Amino acid sequence: MNTYIVFQSYGAPALLDECKFALLRLYRMLGDQTPQVVVYTDQPHEFEPFAAIVPLTIREMNAQLISQWKGQHQFVHRVKIEVIKDCLAGRQGKLIYMDSDTCVTSALPDLLERISAAQVVFHIPEGKIGAGGNLHFRKWKQFLQSAPNPALQFPDPLHIEMWNAGVIGLHNSHLPLLDEVLALTDELYPLFPRHTVEQFAFCYTFQKNNIHISEAADIVFHYWNLKEFRILLGRFFTQHAAVPLQELAALTDSIQPQPIVNDKMQFEQLPFFKKIIQKAKGNTWSINRYYV
Repeated sequence: MNTYIVFQSYGAPALLDECKFALLRLYRMLGDQTPQVVVYTDQPHEFEPFAAIVPLTIREMNAQLISQWKGQHQFVHRVKIEVIKDCLAGRQGKLIYMDSDTCVTSALPDLLERISAAQVVFHIPEGKIGAGGNLHFRKWKQFLQSAPNPALQFPDPLHIEMWNAGVIGLHNSHLPLLDEVLALTDELYPLFPRHTVEQFAFCYTFQKNNIHISEAADIVFHYWNLKEFRILLGRFFTQHAAVPLQELAALTDSIQPQPIVNDKMQFEQLPFFKKIIQKAKGNTWSINRYYV
C-alpha cells in the first residue's frame, strides 16, 4: 500500500528551517526506506534540493491559495485540513501529516500499522474537555456549555478525547470525513476563535464516526513548546550551508529537540521561589546554552 508523508511549510525562513530539519531527520532515520514525501510550500526552491535524499513532490501554494485555504476568517490552522484533503484526493493508501516542528525518532512501520479504515493516528492524547484539566480546556468547556450547538449533539463534546494534531495519520477512505472537519471548523471558529478549533473538529468528527484514535508520540516527537529551537536551527543551517544534505542529515544528531525540551520543562516546573533562586544564581534556562 502506498504511503505519503506530508508537510506544510510557508512564510518566514524560521518556519522553513523547521521543515528542512524534519526532512533531514526523516532521511536520517529511514534512509532509502523513506516513503514519498509531499511538501506544500510557497517557496519551492527552498525544498527542491531535498529531492536528492528523499522521494519528494512539491505542491506550490501561492498567497491566493493560502488565503483561500485559511477560509473566510483567515484561520491559519484551517490550511492543515485543506492540505490533507488535497493530498488524499486521487491517492490510494495511507497518509501521515506532520507539523513542521516534528521529527521522526524511529522507523515508521509500527506507526503505519496503526492506520486503517477503522483507526487513525494523532500525536498524543490531551484529555477530555469536560475534565477542565487546564485553562484552555476550561475555556472550551465554558464555550460548549454556554452555547449548545446542534452539530454537537452526539456524542457529547465534553466527553470526547482531545488529541494533539501535530501528527495525523489517515487512510484514503477517510477523505469524505475531511469535509465534515472543514464544516465544523468553519462553524465553530467564528464563535470561539481559538487555535485548537481545527484539532477539536478532527477529534470530534472521527470519534463521532466511531473511528479509533491511536498514539504516535513514541515514533514522532513534536516540539510545539520549544519555539526557541528555531534560533538553533537558524545557526545550524547558516553554519553548515555548504555541507551536502546527506552529511547534513548526520550532523542533526548533535542538535536534538527532545533533551532541550526536557531541560526547559524541568526548569519551568520548579516551584516559584526555587526558580527565583536559580535565576539569581544565573542558572536560568536559555536556548543559548546549546550549540550547533
